[in-house]
Amino acid sequence: MNISLKRKIQWLSPLLMLGLMGPHSSSYAANKVYCSMYTQTAVAQNEQNIENDCGYDVMPRWSSDPAHHTEWCLNATDKAAKNENTARVGQLAKCPGIQFPAGADKGCHIYSIVAIGQNKANLSAECSLSGPTWSAGYTHHYRWCITASKDHINAQMTARQHALDKCAQ
Repeated sequence: MNISLKRKIQWLSPLLMLGLMGPHSSSYAANKVYCSMYTQTAVAQNEQNIENDCGYDVMPRWSSDPAHHTEWCLNATDKAAKNENTARVGQLAKCPGIQFPAGADKGCHIYSIVAIGQNKANLSAECSLSGPTWSAGYTHHYRWCITASKDHINAQMTARQHALDKCAQ
């Protein structure tokens, strides 16, 4: 990843989180400041996609055209804008070579990776633990995490680990 893209991602991540974790109103995405951040993040995500040869090219999600992303955001609900960002983050997380997807919440990114790892341990130990908490899907865990409290997130990881520990006995 080139240095300018790294700096852009480092700069955008905290700003995007302010937008994504902030107030929840149906017209939030129509906010010009939010849409500016959304647009910069969407373009940075596509740059990451291109630079890492991820192969995502379905338009309009994977576009380098800032005007397209801005126009879409100004007409979208906050939920739709968050869902688009989450979808791009989830796809980038599957791309080899990307350690941290642009626009991702670092804590939820780590949570999702840990949850997938715990599920892999469940499967390899043949524990037969099942249900949504044992999903192999990054986007499933990430989507849940961005709406959960830190206490609930920690409790979920701990509960999975206790279940694994119990299975190993």
